[in-house]
Amino acid sequence: MRLVKSCIFYLLSVILLTIFFYPVFSKEDKPLQNNKTLYYPDETSDLYERIHLNPIWYTDIYSQVRQHFISVLDSAVYVGLEKSKYHYAKLKNANTNNSINAAHDAHIFIDAVIAYCKDLNGVNIGRQLNNDEVSRKYAASDEANLLDNLAKVNAISDMDNFLKSLEPASNEYTLLKNELKKQLIANNSGQTKQLVASLNYLRWINHFRFNKYIVVNIPSATLHYYEDNIPKLQMKVVVGKPSTPTPRFSTYCTQVILYPYWNVPKKIGANELLPKFIKNPSEMDEMDMHLIDEAGQRVDHHSLDWSAYDKNNFPYIFRQSTGCGNALGVIKFNLTNPFDVYMHDTNLKNKFLSTSRYFSHGCIRLEKPIDLANYLLREPIDSNMVKACMTDQQPTTKKLENAVPVFVVYMTPVAAAGAVTFNKDIYKLYQ
Repeated sequence: MRLVKSCIFYLLSVILLTIFFYPVFSKEDKPLQNNKTLYYPDETSDLYERIHLNPIWYTDIYSQVRQHFISVLDSAVYVGLEKSKYHYAKLKNANTNNSINAAHDAHIFIDAVIAYCKDLNGVNIGRQLNNDEVSRKYAASDEANLLDNLAKVNAISDMDNFLKSLEPASNEYTLLKNELKKQLIANNSGQTKQLVASLNYLRWINHFRFNKYIVVNIPSATLHYYEDNIPKLQMKVVVGKPSTPTPRFSTYCTQVILYPYWNVPKKIGANELLPKFIKNPSEMDEMDMHLIDEAGQRVDHHSLDWSAYDKNNFPYIFRQSTGCGNALGVIKFNLTNPFDVYMHDTNLKNKFLSTSRYFSHGCIRLEKPIDLANYLLREPIDSNMVKACMTDQQPTTKKLENAVPVFVVYMTPVAAAGAVTFNKDIYKLYQ
């Protein structure tokens, strides 16, 4: 009997010691997984394994850090985040008086910090974009960097410094944050929603730490080019009209093409150009348009029986000859994206005089294409050759040494010259 009691006591001791010194709650642990207590169980277990002997995350010192993090969450609304998402009530009521609860509380706390940091890097950014090529590429490194930095936290100051590093240091971001606080106090929900979206975009773009990148903002119809987070070039752009909106996406600029052809998208060709050319084929000559067959060969459009075709029966594509009369102008910036959207020069320069620049089929027309090309390319382009507007010039492709990220976003409120301006919600995304 004494032996049985000794065995039971020994087993209980081992279990308690294991729980205290190495309580990793993995996917299979029912108390956390089945109750969905953790947002990021895998990441939480990973980080806990790395820091489980560091008292900063639990016991008395943890209590101090936890209280500090709770104060951070109390201000989360002023960066557009909701404190209740981050186990706020559980953190306030956490009990660290015994080893079992301490281990459990540590997991809750770690999960809350991970979730908050992830959201500071861009919360639900996929809901604000139609396609996100850049985030997919950096998802694994983002995860590793986050856990590596949190594993180095040994004091309240370490946590503070890391959290501050996740927010942009720009004046634009600060002004928008201040404006959000004002609108929250005034209970203006419409403006608040738009400000939260803009702050989220800025934090998301900032967290990549790219040394070169481009931001196109649809509502303001502007482009900014940055180097080391410093704006080097800004310009007006023309973006998609409400019936053919420019998509919101992240992508890469990989090539600059001088004297590009305009290969007319099939939808535009079938719905807009074909009916016009069926009525009057000579308009093709006036627009310097060519017919291209499936083999990529040019077809003599004068020999065609146009009456035999309609938009459901037309085996050709339209291609506009190169030159200043080309709809793409003399410079095109290729973007990797599934929408057939790119940035380009334009033969309709007068559109940049408008304060409401929403005229395109979705592509992005640039006010200063030569300036942008010279920033992106290793060697400056021959501006005289480009401005000469030669007709039937063969396209010249110049590959960028390194692909440059391009963020096409939808920020109605923007900040400049010390003030916040609300642009028109042209696509009615906030109604």
